[in-house]
Parts: sequence; structure tokens; C-alpha cells
Amino acid sequence: MKALYAGLFVFLLAVPAVQGATIQGTVFNWETLEPLPNAVVSIDTTPRQSMVAKDGAYSFSAPEGTYTIRAQYFVNAVLASETNETITVPPEGEFVLDILVLPVQDEGPPSEGLDPVDIDLNGNGQRNDLFIIVLLAAFVVILFYRVAKMGRKPKAEKAPEAAQPQEPAAPPLPAERPRQPDAELETLLAFIRKEKRLTQKDLRKAFPFSEAKMSLLLAELEHDGKIKKIKQGRGNIIVAQ
Repeated sequence: MKALYAGLFVFLLAVPAVQGATIQGTVFNWETLEPLPNAVVSIDTTPRQSMVAKDGAYSFSAPEGTYTIRAQYFVNAVLASETNETITVPPEGEFVLDILVLPVQDEGPPSEGLDPVDIDLNGNGQRNDLFIIVLLAAFVVILFYRVAKMGRKPKAEKAPEAAQPQEPAAPPLPAERPRQPDAELETLLAFIRKEKRLTQKDLRKAFPFSEAKMSLLLAELEHDGKIKKIKQGRGNIIVAQ
């Protein structure tokens, strides 16, 4: 009888260790910051656990270890947004981990699903105003550059009249200077057409241009109708036309 009691006591002590810690939280919509119903949440325990958070809330029990919690949201059976979070679980306790799911960027052409990206989360229109100011500034710089470029042409034509013996050497210098920005534009456009769709941040990683110069080059390509910029959060998605 004493052996039976001792075995029961050891079993009761082992139960909490097997149950481990509880992880719970809420899945939020990245646009509205409201709980996202019917999100699919999973954790890579053994065996893997998953559930449908009908009201956005989820809860899992997991033993001690490091796990990845994945939250996914589907629209018409197509993955629309997804986020992965890594958490280290101690032997026991209750822990809250709220998840903000972000939109999935596919490799296809822009669709109507990208339109809501222009929504101002703060409701004050400051981001749109800033984008317009930057665009106008870039347009003024481009206009000034083209006017200056047109102003150099008469000098290039007068050079042969002033000194005809130097005609073979003088004309190439004014003719070559305007081509440098054109070469940069063509190189940048070729890279965008090769990638088809990428962010402005990715372009800065691929080219040693400053942020101001990159914005100027992209604005000129967009003005010529060769690319299209789509606002996404704090950055832009560049799409070749």
C-alpha cells in the first residue's frame, strides 16, 4: 500500500512538468490593428499543434524549448498575410505573445489587393503629403537638369566656329557628359526589368547610389512611363512597365 501511495505521489509531481508552459495571445490585422478572426495559428511542437482563431485569440501548451509560432490568414483559399514569431519557453508559466500578420508579397503583377497599402494608419494624411512633396522636388530637379542640358547645346555648336582646327577634340567632351546619367538610367531600368518587381530598399542594396540620387533616377523613369511605383508601408514597390 505504501508503494502505491509513493507511486501516485511521484506521478502527481510529474504532471506539471509534462504539461509545460501556456502560450496565448491575439492575432491582429496589420491595417486596422483589430483582432483578425479565422486566422490559422500553429506551433512546431512534437507533434505540431494548429488551430483556427475564430475571434483572433489562440492558446497552446508546450514543454520547455524554442519554437516558431506561425499565423496565417487566407482569402478565398489564397494566403494573403503571414507572420512567424520565435519564442523560448521555460519549464512552466503563462506567456502572452500577440502577433501582427503582414501582407504576403508575391512575384506576380500588382493586383487590386495592393490598393489598400495607400491607407494612412494614423488617419492624418501626412505620409501621402510627404510623398507628394518628394515627387514635386524630384520633378523640379529633373526640369532644372533638362533646361541646363538644353542650354549647353549652343555652346557645343559654337565651339567648331570659334576654333575649327580643334574640331576633332572639342565636340566629344560636351557630347559625352549628358550620356552618363542616361547610362545610369538604362542600367537601373535593365535591373528592374530583370527582377520584374522589387522594393526601393532592394535597389539601394544593389546600386551604390545615395537615397536622394536613387529617388531622382526612379522619378525620371516613372516620368518617362518605364516603371511604376506602388506605395507599401514606409517604402515603395518598383514594377517595370
